[in-house]
Amino acid sequence: MITRRTFLAGSVTLLTAPLAGEAQQAGKVYRIAWLAPAANPDNLDAFRNGLRALGYVEGTNIVMDTRYAERSAAQLFDVALELVRRDLDVIVTDGSSAASAIKRTGSAIPVVFVSGDPVGMGLVPRLSRPGGTMTGFGIVSTELSVKRLQLVREAFPGRSRLGVCYEKRQLGHMIPRWRRQHARSVFNSSVSR
Repeated sequence: MITRRTFLAGSVTLLTAPLAGEAQQAGKVYRIAWLAPAANPDNLDAFRNGLRALGYVEGTNIVMDTRYAERSAAQLFDVALELVRRDLDVIVTDGSSAASAIKRTGSAIPVVFVSGDPVGMGLVPRLSRPGGTMTGFGIVSTELSVKRLQLVREAFPGRSRLGVCYEKRQLGHMIPRWRRQHARSVFNSSVSR
């Protein structure tokens, strides 16, 4: 689970980069959309506080459009379509599914995301140079998972079995690919369910 501080630091930093890239115009009001699969007041509050700390104040120099989809994938895509039809400066997504919904629209609006595995989910081709209109950071990646397994193997060299607990809703797309590609090479054995 991502901490509020990590979310805040990453999101605000990534969000303000596109805004800072434009010449500061007196009286410019930036239009920011926040899209999430469900309401998460802690993340949204942390994001707003981070913006305020950088001098971006709702009603003064930013306008926020906050949207949720009540955990419905179909509704999330419909809300994403509504947002990309608006005149926005940037869309911030809270979670991988919201970022994926925006990406599927083909919009040219810049998107800042926090995702479990943005490369694995197809949001960006690589984190170092994401390209396109999407940028953000990943909190879980296959590469880091492999490194963690290697450290476990070094710490417990005599062990041949390892259990992995994960929330299927969050990481279910990663585990099968990860098992096939990496676990065997780290433990020199097969991986079973």
